[in-house]
Amino acid sequence: MSGAPDNLRSHGSLTDTPLAEVFAALMRKRYEGSLLLARGRERKRVVWQGGAPVLVDSNAPDERLVARLRQTGRISPDDAERVASRLRERGGREESALLALELVTPDEIVDWLKRLLRERMIDLFSWAEGDYALDPGARAGDQAAALRSDPLPLLQEGLAVHRAPARIRGALAKHLDRFVLSTASAASAAERLHDDPELAAFLQQLDGSRRLSELIEAMHSPVALAGVWVLDALGALRYRHSAPVLQGSREVTRDQIEIVMGDGEEHAAAPASGPAQTAAAPRADRDCDSDALRAEILAIHEALDERSYYELLGVAPDVSTAEIKSAYLRAAKRYHPDALARLGLLELRGQARAIFSRIARAQGVLGDPQRRRDYDDSLSGEGENLDAARIVQAEMLYRKGEILLRSGNFAGALEFLVPASEQVPDDPAYALALGWALFKKSPADLEAARAACERAVKLDDHVALAHYRLGLVLQALGEGDAAASALAEARRLDPKLARG
Repeated sequence: MSGAPDNLRSHGSLTDTPLAEVFAALMRKRYEGSLLLARGRERKRVVWQGGAPVLVDSNAPDERLVARLRQTGRISPDDAERVASRLRERGGREESALLALELVTPDEIVDWLKRLLRERMIDLFSWAEGDYALDPGARAGDQAAALRSDPLPLLQEGLAVHRAPARIRGALAKHLDRFVLSTASAASAAERLHDDPELAAFLQQLDGSRRLSELIEAMHSPVALAGVWVLDALGALRYRHSAPVLQGSREVTRDQIEIVMGDGEEHAAAPASGPAQTAAAPRADRDCDSDALRAEILAIHEALDERSYYELLGVAPDVSTAEIKSAYLRAAKRYHPDALARLGLLELRGQARAIFSRIARAQGVLGDPQRRRDYDDSLSGEGENLDAARIVQAEMLYRKGEILLRSGNFAGALEFLVPASEQVPDDPAYALALGWALFKKSPADLEAARAACERAVKLDDHVALAHYRLGLVLQALGEGDAAASALAEARRLDPKLARG
């Protein structure tokens, strides 16, 4: 069959060609069409557009959209039956029936389809056997572009969750004795991967002076190992049989790679990890910790919108600013990806990220005396209703913009971040997100990005990420001395950020 990418056959066995390799090949060649998967009676169809999955169909009844909406209580059993009846009478897709019956909004449909796409894709990486077939002639509808999911973090997460670290190392075995360097595409690829301290350290050492085995032998994070696998599969790493003699600057400037811990708003020190710590914790204790953290994350996430900032941080309304900061640091460490990976809870990464984001917002508000007073007034019903409404609206705009920012839709993010920053100009997180979107959009608005990042630093000069992003903007403007000063301050505040 024509259209098969690389040397990938048009059909084959997942035993011979694991799904991760199939996925990587389709991604490299910007595949357009369908990937059909079969295992026993299970059937999946993954529609690809421009080298990225945009839709996953399944014949499993409990994986369908209506079933999930019913399971979560979004629609009632009677509503689900109304949808089924309409489909029997008129045919078509579930989402069309849901919209026709006005059971959900178009935005909800998009959000749910994106969620199902991610869940189904991650689950597919557990398929150790089965068959695949390519159908390059199949095309997704125009609306599928809105569902496009970045394939890099999907591939990384699927490997981290479902492939043992030993197998990942085994897949890299042919390169272990070779000296490794990055390529021009490594920085942009790294920015799209899930953040991980061990992966960050790996990226900072790609100067060709070390063998791959040296760089990954101490890795314990499945997320980091999976990230290395993805970079290798993309061709973003180069290998040599001997260490090159480097003259001048490195081939890839380390300052071009942004390393963001957590959700990018604040940066807490990552919890220590390594063989000693793992060995010190008996398996029974780790299992208990895993169960407790799982229950805690699910409970908090379920009631996330109902909890006050004080409740999220687990502090009383009359605590000091220092106590608020301490509570934030404890929470940040607890929900950090390293903690989830050690306890085998990577499937809860999305919920933990949402919790971390809200906790960072809580610390940002409660850590500032004036903003804390405004927030306390909004809880008690005192103060100006107009101000309270303005703050709530700005927060909603910021959250929407932040989601688009993380997904790489910088122009779309600006539609929300500009009004959010205008409504609450003294929020450093809003200003920093706005500055980054202005810098990353094409074409970049460097002067506006500089102004926004400088405002973020002025509002809170203790955030390493603010200094770091300002440094990158100043570099792009050609202001070398000012850029070096900003990046040095970022390194002082957080040695893990912008190291190199």
